[in-house]
Amino acid sequence: GRNSTVLPKSRLSGRECAVWALALLALQAFSFYGFFFKNEILTPSDLIDTMTPWRDYLPEGTPPTVNKLMYDPIMAFRPDFLRFQDALREGRWPLWNDMEMCGLPLLANCQSRVFYPPHLLLLVTDVDTAMSLFVVIKLWLAAFVAYVCARLLGFGIWPSRWYSVVWGLGCFTRRWA
Repeated sequence: GRNSTVLPKSRLSGRECAVWALALLALQAFSFYGFFFKNEILTPSDLIDTMTPWRDYLPEGTPPTVNKLMYDPIMAFRPDFLRFQDALREGRWPLWNDMEMCGLPLLANCQSRVFYPPHLLLLVTDVDTAMSLFVVIKLWLAAFVAYVCARLLGFGIWPSRWYSVVWGLGCFTRRWA
């Protein structure tokens, strides 16, 4: 008998992938309008309310910070990326971060990931723009890979597109990025 748990093979063409890749880029341009069209950066900016000297000047009744879990991009990743750029600008390999504790590896550190392919954008742009692009690239890639996986599992085009948008542009993935 036939195994009923095997999904039928789906035909996935390069044209179909290219069309959906561009559609996802358009969705992201709409979703991140300020970044794409107003030269804004993507950062958990309400964290500034918790830092000196700004916290001393908050108006009465300012709502509490909601991004308390988002300190890593500002307090860990950004300084590492700045050290990476400084090292390259000075003509040396970004091996060591001497500004943290008694020194920590910069190149061989799973958090700084200086040679992770999207992070190579740090070679051609400023840190804040690069970090914003990291978010956009991660979300685009998550959505696109979700689409391809769904299609290869045998889902139709529209269910795969729905899955792609829900996964790649949904709350969990945005928080993760």
